[in-house]
Amino acid sequence: PADADDFDGAPTNPGAAPGGVPAPVAGANAALSGEDFVALYKQAWEFIKPVLIPASLIVGGITIPVALASGILGFIPVVGAVLAGLLGLAQALVMPLAVAALTRFLLGMYLNQPVDWMTAWKQQIANVKMVWLSFFVAGLIAGVGAIFLIIPGILLGAFIGPVYFCEGKRMVDINLRNLEITKQDPLLPIVAFIVAVIAVALAIAVPVWILGLIPFIGGLLASVLTAAVTAVFMPFMISLSIILYFRLRRRFEGGEPEIGAMQMLIATTAALPQESGPEG
Repeated sequence: PADADDFDGAPTNPGAAPGGVPAPVAGANAALSGEDFVALYKQAWEFIKPVLIPASLIVGGITIPVALASGILGFIPVVGAVLAGLLGLAQALVMPLAVAALTRFLLGMYLNQPVDWMTAWKQQIANVKMVWLSFFVAGLIAGVGAIFLIIPGILLGAFIGPVYFCEGKRMVDINLRNLEITKQDPLLPIVAFIVAVIAVALAIAVPVWILGLIPFIGGLLASVLTAAVTAVFMPFMISLSIILYFRLRRRFEGGEPEIGAMQMLIATTAALPQESGPEG
């Protein structure tokens, strides 16, 4: 395992074979200084970079086609707007499953229990009722919290995916566990998430504005660009969530939470129908 004071280490042991015990998060026992946030973002990026394309497909396979179809339907008077609204509603209903599949995919990579992105989807569909309800309810509560100056939403929802998969919490219990973890060092997730969101929002604002000026198809292009950026940004944010989740647990709860999480992941995967389990 990497030295706990060496923040530059990888979040897991990239040389470990699938099924091996994951290395602890580097620097997990130390508080972050302001300068360390750049290293934290770099750590999240280095983790997601090798699997960025399949990770982006999990969300982008929904957001990009919906953005494109909605933009085209916008050219059709009256009926087009109705159909575009229905597409948006369908996307909102499917997104809890997409977030769950993306989290499972990235946790598998992190804990040396990898599955491909299609298998990650199939596993959520195999348990669709509980997965959808848990992510929808927990996400809704966090979303309502975000309305109140954003911060409550982060405290209640920063680790929805990791808590669901690594601890077996469901629905409201996910939010309560989130609060239990984040209140130990609330500034860490608050600053980490807000800075990342602001940075991406500022980076995309000008291109979206310029595309919006293009006659006829500008709005369509801007929507597709936003959907594509969302598809890439969500894996980064969930990677950040996973890294911070284990960092805070190790720092304030002790032990090696990665091992317990890996065991939970193996057990829940084994309980799924055979065709939905990991290949090989």
